[in-house]
Amino acid sequence: AYRLPSRPRAAAILERCGAETVRRSGAPPGARRRVFGLDCEMVQTTAGARVARCTLVDGAGAVVFDELAKPAEKVVDYCTQWSGLDEAALRGVATTVDQVRAALLETVDADDVLVGHSLDCDLRALGLAHHACADTALLYGHPRGAPYKKKLKQLAREFLDREIQEGAHDSAVDARAALDLFALRVARGTAMLHVAFGVERDRVGRVLRRRHPGHGSLVH
Repeated sequence: AYRLPSRPRAAAILERCGAETVRRSGAPPGARRRVFGLDCEMVQTTAGARVARCTLVDGAGAVVFDELAKPAEKVVDYCTQWSGLDEAALRGVATTVDQVRAALLETVDADDVLVGHSLDCDLRALGLAHHACADTALLYGHPRGAPYKKKLKQLAREFLDREIQEGAHDSAVDARAALDLFALRVARGTAMLHVAFGVERDRVGRVLRRRHPGHGSLVH
């Protein structure tokens, strides 16, 4: 079972790895990479947006860890309508963002694929670099082109026939949605660029429901 690194152990991991995931698996070239989904919830502090919840799920959608983290700075807005967090949720939380960062460094290999939506925002907030990334905000694009991006809620509805974020966000639900969007994009290739509305979207939804009852991912 996963165990969050203690503060001393987290400090040792960060000293050894820095702010970038490292290669340590020893897997031979061409070996199948593991896939993880990542999503963070943010709060606003006196120093700007900070991570207050971080969820990592594996390629089957199972939660590897789901941690609350208390920012070092004073929280001025819990952004409850989006984050689902409030003062009570973080009361008594002693986990630091450094511990969460260390947990990611300890779990995710440099060769693993990290999937998320607007993943750059989460990694920037975590102070973490990873080079094998799949960002569904970029994979699916926007009809108006960059810098516009479709929201994860919209992509989940259009391509997965799934409603998410109907109230506060849930980082585990969002991470699974990003994983399934990634799997669908990989499975269908460039054809997915043209699948957005109507009958084709409904057919994809039926296929996904047959292959993906519940929250498991198409990536195994």
